Parts: sequence; C-alpha cells; structure tokens
Amino acid sequence: INLYFHVSSAEPVSKPSITAKCLRDNITLSCFSSQGSEVTYSWETLPPCGNDSCVHLGQTMEIHPLPPSESTSYVCAAQNPVSRATSDPIDLGVCSTPRPTGRGWVPILCPLKLSRHKPR
Repeated sequence: INLYFHVSSAEPVSKPSITAKCLRDNITLSCFSSQGSEVTYSWETLPPCGNDSCVHLGQTMEIHPLPPSESTSYVCAAQNPVSRATSDPIDLGVCSTPRPTGRGWVPILCPLKLSRHKPR
C-alpha cells in the first residue's frame, strides 16, 4: 500500500520581487513571484507590529503618505500550500519631486531603496 499522497500539487514559490509606482498621492506596491502555483501574497511592515493590523493581504498595496519624518519598510510574502518566501524589504521615505510649475520642490513619499539594513 502506498501511503504517500500529495495534499497539494502546488510547486514551491520563488522569492518575490517588489515593484513600486509613485503617484501624486500614493504609492502602489506590487509583488510578484516568478515561480509557484496557488500563490497568495501578503504585505507586512518592518519591524513587524505583532498583530494582524499591520498585515495587508493581496498582490498590490496602496500606501498614502505618512508624516514626512517617518520612513517605513515593507516586505512582501508569497505563500502557497507547500512553501513561503519573503522579498527583500523596500524602504519608503520622503523624497522630493519638482513642482509642476517648475518652481521649487514638493515632498512626496517614495521608495528610497531596496535594502536589507537601514543605515542609522
């Protein structure tokens, strides 16, 4: 008797990558894992806040600007019945964009960089 059976025929997920689009009033983060089936995505802030309020389910997430002093890191997790993989963190902070009038700069929230560690 063969007792081995697959609960799921899903293939393991690969490490997901994040793309970020800066819009005028928000940032849209997208997460994509190039391998894997039955993948679900979630987003978490770093450091984790320890409860579900910091977790956002779905492949994309919109972020509205924080107070200019704050920068936040996010990671995306790709998960399926057989494995889980986490992206490198993306740091979001304030950067400047030229005003449409051409005079001065306006602060907006932008992806600063993909990084493992924040320099202090």
